[in-house]
Order: sequence, then C-alpha cells, then structure tokens
Amino acid sequence: LNECVYKESGRLKAKTMGTTFSMVLLYKKTVWISNLGDTHIYLYRDNRLTLLSEEHTDKEILKVLKINSKPRLTQYLGINSKSGFVLEPYIINKRIRKNDIFIICSDGLTDEVTDKELEIIIKKNQSIDLIQKELLTLVLSRKGNDNISMIICKVQ
Repeated sequence: LNECVYKESGRLKAKTMGTTFSMVLLYKKTVWISNLGDTHIYLYRDNRLTLLSEEHTDKEILKVLKINSKPRLTQYLGINSKSGFVLEPYIINKRIRKNDIFIICSDGLTDEVTDKELEIIIKKNQSIDLIQKELLTLVLSRKGNDNISMIICKVQ
C-alpha cells in the first residue's frame, strides 16, 4: 500500500504526497488498533476517554525548539521505501466490552476539540449520531482550517 501511494505521487509529479492510516478491527472479543500518522483513535469506556493510538509527528521536537508551527508527520503511507526509511505502524490489542465506543478522528477534529471536550460530549450523548452531530457543529463553529473526518462505533 505504501508503495502504491508513493508511485501515484510520482505519476502526479507531486513534490510530496502521503496519507495517514488508522484501523480498528473488532474480532471476536478483541479489538486490534493500528495507526501511522496523526489520526487519533480513542476508546470511551466506563465514562472515561483514553487515547489508544500513537501520534507520529515531530511535535515534541517543535516544543523543545520552541517553534510554533503545525507538526510534520514522521510516519505515513507514501514514504519512499528506497530511502532506507522503515514504516513502523503502532499496533495494540485490547479486550472489548459491551458499550465500548471507538472514535477514529482526523486532526481537523483534534486540533479544534480537546480530549476533555470530547469526553464530555460523549458522556451526555450516548447516541452515536448525536455525538457526531455535536462534534461537527462544535468544530465548524470554531472555523477549523483542516478537513474533518471521524468514524464512531459502539459495541453492542
């Protein structure tokens, strides 16, 4: 998949092109989580929100250097595999429980909504549709500058 994205960027003559990757796979009583990039994957369980994914950016370096700019991705699909750079997706698994809620969301959402705000919205709206609508309304009211993608699922 990485090679396909890289070859397409060459075909399009794009200077750089890539995409983040996030996966939530529910199988029997286990959830497998994997990601590359900065798309967040959360678990809402027992009235608590937990970030499950790992962010692959240079955010910490920018903090140390006191540079105020959007962090760049350090892992993503579309990297030139001949450069010697190795993709290292983050992968974990957990047991799932009834009523677990999983949220996969792009930085278009997480740049505008804090984890605490996200947790509060989920607590008051147990309906997936209402959670999604309230989050989208909040982000749009803050005039976010990035695309907003989110997938929310609840274990029945």
